[in-house]
Amino acid sequence: RMSLVAGVAAAEALEREAPGIVALKWPNDVWLRGRKAGGIIAEAVTDARQNLNCVLLGIGLNINLAADDIPPDLRDKATSMRIATGHACDRIAIADSLFNLLDSRYMETLTRGFDAVRPAWERFSALTGKRIAILDGGRRQSGVVKGIDGTGALLLDIGDRVERVVAGEVSVEGAYE
Repeated sequence: RMSLVAGVAAAEALEREAPGIVALKWPNDVWLRGRKAGGIIAEAVTDARQNLNCVLLGIGLNINLAADDIPPDLRDKATSMRIATGHACDRIAIADSLFNLLDSRYMETLTRGFDAVRPAWERFSALTGKRIAILDGGRRQSGVVKGIDGTGALLLDIGDRVERVVAGEVSVEGAYE
């Protein structure tokens, strides 16, 4: 759930500079105008008894890359704030906003649970209502995304039932067309 909470904070920070074009692709991608502009990774650090010590959180956002800075084979899939908005952005202001929002959303999650942040995540969801395919350890499922549940699992309507998906590689039909 930490990567989803961080995704909300990142989306909210970017939305201040780019209203209406920020989206989140479950579980950990930040999109601008339907192209990847960032990613989030969370790694649990445990002691010898497998007790959680902390979570290392990595957030990478493409802020001021020019179109020529993106490798040619990724230009139809990747973007930056500069490309999406048409102007250079203040990286320090975005970082400041991101850290403040991350702190606020983290504290909100600690005190009220993930359900408190879930509506904000849903507001930015790039997948809700979309037909997707998920590959998880050789198992492939496809269906229509209904949202996420209170634990952060993706809810996938596969026709006769709704499946909870907790991990997997997501591909969206027509995502980069």
